[in-house]
Amino acid sequence: MRYINLPRQNGKTRLMIEAAYVTGYPIIVKDAAREVCVIEQARKMNYTVEVMSLETFKRSKGNRFYKKVLIDEGTDIIEAALESMLEAQVVACTVTIPMRENPDIESKSEGEE
Repeated sequence: MRYINLPRQNGKTRLMIEAAYVTGYPIIVKDAAREVCVIEQARKMNYTVEVMSLETFKRSKGNRFYKKVLIDEGTDIIEAALESMLEAQVVACTVTIPMRENPDIESKSEGEE
């Protein structure tokens, strides 16, 4: 799995939309409200991509049809998945993001140009 680590408002969702358009992979988002936002952003970019909420993906058994997916706002999805799996509220979680060379996806740290 690759990580896109950019500050807010630096084009992470745009990158996901472009990747979905090129690859045909669907974008999975936390909820229906976010689904509408991403679809609208894709429309403004003149792209047609498949976007679905995590609940819709699970309910439709999307994982039977899609062996690869893109995740927008992964932190939200990870939290929901952990809480569902553990049946407990996740108060805090540490992560280490592996930094690999990836010519297709840029990664910037906070404050970096």
